[in-house]
Amino acid sequence: MLQLIRDRAQGIIVWVIVGLIIVTFALFGLGSYMSGASQSVVATVNGVEITQNQFLRAYQNYQDNLQRMLGERYNPDMFPEKQMKQTVIDGLVTQALLEQLLNDDGFAASPAQITASITALGAFQDENGKFSRERYDELLRQQGMSSEMLEADIAKDLMTQQFNDGISATAFATPAEVLQILRLQNQQRDIGYLMFAAQPFQEGIDVTDAEIEEDYKSNSARYMEPEQVKLAYLVLDIGDLAKHFSVSDEEVLAAYQQSLQSYTVGTEERRARHILIKVDEETKDDAAKKQAEDLRARISSGESFEKLAGEFSADPGSASQGGDLGFFGRGVMDEAFEDAAFGLKPGELSEPVRSRFGYHLILLEEIKAPKITPFEQVRDKLRKELQIQQAEQRFYEDSEKFYNLVYENPDSLEPAAAELGLDIQHSDWLTRSGGKGLFSARELIDAGFSPEVLKEGRNSDLIQLGDTKLVALRLNDHQEAIQKPLEEVKDSIREQIRVRKAAEAAFAAAEEARKRMQDGEDPQSIARDMAQASWTRIGLTGRTDSGATVPADIRQQAFAMPRSSDSEPVFETVRLVQGDVAVVGVFAVSNKTEPTEDQIKQEQQRLATSIGQAEYSRVLQQLREQAKVTINLPEDETF
Repeated sequence: MLQLIRDRAQGIIVWVIVGLIIVTFALFGLGSYMSGASQSVVATVNGVEITQNQFLRAYQNYQDNLQRMLGERYNPDMFPEKQMKQTVIDGLVTQALLEQLLNDDGFAASPAQITASITALGAFQDENGKFSRERYDELLRQQGMSSEMLEADIAKDLMTQQFNDGISATAFATPAEVLQILRLQNQQRDIGYLMFAAQPFQEGIDVTDAEIEEDYKSNSARYMEPEQVKLAYLVLDIGDLAKHFSVSDEEVLAAYQQSLQSYTVGTEERRARHILIKVDEETKDDAAKKQAEDLRARISSGESFEKLAGEFSADPGSASQGGDLGFFGRGVMDEAFEDAAFGLKPGELSEPVRSRFGYHLILLEEIKAPKITPFEQVRDKLRKELQIQQAEQRFYEDSEKFYNLVYENPDSLEPAAAELGLDIQHSDWLTRSGGKGLFSARELIDAGFSPEVLKEGRNSDLIQLGDTKLVALRLNDHQEAIQKPLEEVKDSIREQIRVRKAAEAAFAAAEEARKRMQDGEDPQSIARDMAQASWTRIGLTGRTDSGATVPADIRQQAFAMPRSSDSEPVFETVRLVQGDVAVVGVFAVSNKTEPTEDQIKQEQQRLATSIGQAEYSRVLQQLREQAKVTINLPEDETF
């Protein structure tokens, strides 16, 4: 049952097709083959409707693709729901506009192009990399698609790519533009900076109670205790069910033996020596065989195999090594040679073996067996897997009961707990940002703060965590967001004000220093006069020099500053992180480093690509501005 769920959740076709379309729309999926479209319309584009069903499918594809790309780094909190909805609907609108333009301008994809695209998709290929009609039909059937639907979508993607290429691929950059950009990139500047750390300015700063109270009132949103809930919940976990099923040692061993290949790393290899008596025009078959038999007799009588191989073997690659072939596995040697070698025991000498090259004498030296994970190391893991397999049917049946009981008794979890033998558990206080353990799952937090649970006091729907766990929850207690008492945050506010005042004092000192430097006073003497300041002269440095220890924001400021017309140094004050302030000085600019031919070619290609992408984006923007678009997307609900 769980495998069936996994299979149906794969969405293989969706991801296959996503790989074909341009980056702009790669996250939105395809809507044209979505069956059972809802009558609810979320947008119209020049009179063409985008249905709720299309939006939901595209939204799900968007989320799935993000999770797929980010893997373990994926965190739903990184992507606000409102922003994602807007991104998806914008993509669907743009896709509709493009389809209308392509149809009006007569773009088309030939049958040969469509066929080539489909047969090139890895999802439709067998293990040999060839197109498999059976796999093609199977995957289409799983997704509820016909070949006509897929071909229509592939055609649209190809036409979109044609249109994109027609704009992006024709963009170019002039040599003058490229040269100017490279000269700017290679430019060096002679810089220095006078640093004022904010921390020393905190000494002697007083913060009055009146200032604290004013900050508390003016910034009340900063000092709020967030809304919180306590939840009661039930967990149906297949792992817990599995513990009630017994698996004997004999069953575990049988499963291990049946799955032995999955616990085996590598394949058997053999090291052998051989003597080849070649069959050719000079040496006929009978004569070659007779010579091999004679040599076998001499070896059996005690003569050295290695010495005879060096003297008589017609294989120049191994003869000098005493006939040593090293280790080899199945599928490497001539079939007859291989069968003979894998039929010997270490130290055993074969009879003459006929291959397409001639007759061989084979001496097996050594057998390297594949590495097999011992049964003892996997026994416990296998037992748990077998228990889970036995528990799957029970889990499926209990899932049905769980759903019905939670739905039919919306005001209590007790009927479900009693029927299924589950314990009602209780969470600590939770905020919308989530909790620990089970409640680190975003789905549970969203359900706990949903209107059904929070406002209406009903049980949540069943929430699936992975393939093996179902959760239902309801509200235990609720606390609205409240402002923290002044006494609780007073010390924190005092510190924040002190930090702000110190930052402003540092900035004022830096501004005074900047004016003195601009008037020609030596920065080092200013640093000696002002105890909080420190002067650093870097000298010539580039925009991206990694060797020079220049803070990134100071380097960025230095290369953003204009040069004065009289070639005098220029100074500007810049605020840094944590309240620190620096006066940045630019003393000279050097444009002596000329770009190489390779740099010019690479930059011309990069710049042309960038210009092409910008032009394509402007075309899409113009389409949107000229279109009649109506969006009816609800802002406060997830359908």
